[in-house]
Amino acid sequence: MDEILYEDRKAATDAPIKIIPPVNPIHAIVLGIPRGGVPMAAQLAKALHLPVDILLIRKLTAPSNPEYAISAVSLDQTWIDERGRLTDTELNQAVQQTRDLLHNRNKLYRQQNPFPDLYQKTILLIDDGIATGRTLLHAIQWV
Repeated sequence: MDEILYEDRKAATDAPIKIIPPVNPIHAIVLGIPRGGVPMAAQLAKALHLPVDILLIRKLTAPSNPEYAISAVSLDQTWIDERGRLTDTELNQAVQQTRDLLHNRNKLYRQQNPFPDLYQKTILLIDDGIATGRTLLHAIQWV
């Protein structure tokens, strides 16, 4: 049985604000995973007076279940955890379509601004939910 821990995303974001210790904004950043993690990351960053940005990573899902992540794709990496029933051609096509979507979103969201330097920074990585955990796990590996 699924347990609802928070009433909404705002409540889920307000809870950690109270327990995260102060961090120097020069040495920290909040990264939101689109789409739902971005407004939560913005809310958290504003409350903690930290810079915010987006981390473009997207799950690939099983054809029979759009909520079940089998893989994840970023602008420059792919992690294949399961193939599901996808052939090599179908998997490669899904990866390329996802990467094309991420590149389009990168142009839209980032415009000409480079991704921030994460070296020696505390990173608060925000997503709006975790089902299999694969997207978040691969986001952690990426950063």
